[in-house]
Amino acid sequence: MIESKYQGHKPSYYKVWDAKQKAIGKMFGNWEESYQRLQKLLMAYIDQDSTTQVFYRTKPTGEDDTVILHYVYWSFGPSIAGFKYCKPVISIDGTHLYGKYQGKLLVAMATDANNKVFPLAFAVVDCESGSSWRWFLKCLRDMIGHVIPDEGICIISDRHLGIKNAIANWPRGEDGRPRVFHRYCLRHVASNFNTHYQNSTLKSAALKAGYATQAVKFDIIMESIKQVEIEAIRNKKKVTGKDGKEKDFLPYTYLMSESVDMWTQSHDGGKRFGAMTTNISECFNGVLKGARGLPIAAMVEFTWSKLVEYFHDRHKEITNDLLEGKKWSTYAFSTWEGNRRKSEKHYVKAFSNQEMRYQVVTSHNPYSVGGGNHKGIVTLTLLDSYYTHTHMSRKRENETEFQ
Repeated sequence: MIESKYQGHKPSYYKVWDAKQKAIGKMFGNWEESYQRLQKLLMAYIDQDSTTQVFYRTKPTGEDDTVILHYVYWSFGPSIAGFKYCKPVISIDGTHLYGKYQGKLLVAMATDANNKVFPLAFAVVDCESGSSWRWFLKCLRDMIGHVIPDEGICIISDRHLGIKNAIANWPRGEDGRPRVFHRYCLRHVASNFNTHYQNSTLKSAALKAGYATQAVKFDIIMESIKQVEIEAIRNKKKVTGKDGKEKDFLPYTYLMSESVDMWTQSHDGGKRFGAMTTNISECFNGVLKGARGLPIAAMVEFTWSKLVEYFHDRHKEITNDLLEGKKWSTYAFSTWEGNRRKSEKHYVKAFSNQEMRYQVVTSHNPYSVGGGNHKGIVTLTLLDSYYTHTHMSRKRENETEFQ
C-alpha cells in the first residue's frame, strides 16, 4: 500500500515496524509506561471483584529497590467461580508476543456445558521454560484448588518437559489420591510422529488410534501400523532423523514408547471427557492475535473485554433456552441424540434380569473398524437414581467391545 501511494519508494522492514510501534503507542499508550500502568489496572480489577487473582514475580535490577517484571498472572473472578460448572479438563498452551518486547503468553482454558471455550487464566512470561510453567501451574493450582472435584482434573498440553515435571509434582489430596492427571494433545503427538516418518497415511492411522474410544479398535489400528514396521524392518527401510542421521523405520515402536494413557482416548480412564487436543486454547490464542502485539496493559484489558463479551452473550443465550423450556445445553442434547440414534441400530438381549446383564450386538458398518457386528456384555448399575453401564472384564471368543 505504501509503495502504491509513494511510487518508487520502498521503505525498509525496520522503518515500517518502527512506525507501527509508534502508532500503537499513540493509540494504546507508551510501551514502557504500560508496565507502570499494569499494576494499577490489575488492582482496579481486584477492587471491582475481590475474587480476581493476580500474582507477580519480579527480578531486582541491582539499582536501589528497583525491580523489573519477570512474570505476571491474572484470572478474573467470574472465571474462577464458573470453573466448578465446567468439565474438569483444562487445556494449556503458550504463544508468542510480538510487540516491542518479546515474551510468551500462557493461557489455561476450560469448556462450559455447551462445549464452548471458557477462559480461565493468563500469564505473561519471558519464555516457555520449566521455571515459567512451574510458576504458572502453581498459580493455577492455588486458584482452583478448592473447587477441584474428588476425582481430580485433567490437564491437556503438548509434551513440554517443564509442564510434565510441574504436573508430576502436583500435591496429592488428603486421601493420597492424585488431584491432577496429565494428558498429551493428540494433534501434537501426531505432528511429532509425522516429523519423524513423513508419512501422511501413518499419521492418519496414529490419529485414528488416538481417537478410538475402545481398546479393541485401538489394537486393530496399531496392529496395522505394526505390520508396516515389520515390513520396513524386513526391507531394511531407513528414515533420516533431525540430526541428519539415518535410523530404522519404527513407527509402531515410536508410538508405543509413550504410555498409551497419555495420548489415547481408549486407555486414559475417562479423564479427558473426550477432549483430545489443546485446540480450545490455541483457538483463543487466535482470538488474541491482534492483542498479542499491544502494550501489556492494553492486552490485559483486551482479555477482560473478551471475557465480558463471552459472559454477556452466553447469559443471553442460556436465558432464552430456559424461557423455551430447555433443560439441556445444545451440545449436550445433540450428543445424547446422536447416541440415541446410533443405539437404534444395536440389538439387545437380556442375559440376566436380576443382575441387569445384557448382550449388545452392533449392526454391520463397513466404515467402522472391524466392520461392525461386534458383541459385548454390559451390566447396568443403579447409582443415585441413574443408570450407568460397565463392561464385564470376561471376554468371549469372537466377541469384542462395542461403542
